Amino acid sequence: GGAIGRCLRAGLQTSGRGQRQRRWSSSPADFAASWIVPKMSPGILQLSAGLAVMQTLDSIELHGSLEIDHWMKWPNDIWRGTGKLAGILAEGRSDAGDERFVLGIGINLAAADIKSPHAYLEHSPEDLCLRLDAALSGLLESRHGVPLMSDERIVGMAWEMMSRRFR
Repeated sequence: GGAIGRCLRAGLQTSGRGQRQRRWSSSPADFAASWIVPKMSPGILQLSAGLAVMQTLDSIELHGSLEIDHWMKWPNDIWRGTGKLAGILAEGRSDAGDERFVLGIGINLAAADIKSPHAYLEHSPEDLCLRLDAALSGLLESRHGVPLMSDERIVGMAWEMMSRRFR
C-alpha cells in the first residue's frame, strides 16, 4: 500500500523474481527496492526505470572519476563491462478496482561468488536510493511547470543508452 512515489527498500531479498518467473536473490550488501508508480505503459515504465538507473550510475561514476562503462540491455537489464549489474521489473496489480504499478530495481553492490556474468558497484545503498528516487521522479512525475516526458523521448533516450555497448 501507499501513495504514488512510495519506495520500499529490502535489506535482503531471498524470493525475488525477474522476467519469465526467473528467481532473483540479493546479498545483504546489495540494493533491492520497489516503488509505487503512476499507471502507464509497462514497457515505457521499464524503459524509464532503466534510464533512471543509467542516470544514477552516470552521476556516481562522474563524481567518483570512474570510467562510464555501463549500458542497457533490452528489455530490463543494466550491464557494466561484461557483467550484469542491475535488473528491473515493472508489474501492474489490481485490487478491488484500484490499479497500481510497482517498479522493482535490484543492483549488485557486492561481489558474488556465482557462475553467471555478474558485475557490481561499490557504493552506499542509502545514497543510491536517494539518487534513484530523484531520477525516477524526474522521469515519471508531472509537476506544475514541469511537463511529463513524452513516451517518444523516453524511447529515444533508451535507445541511446543501449547503443553505449557499441561505442
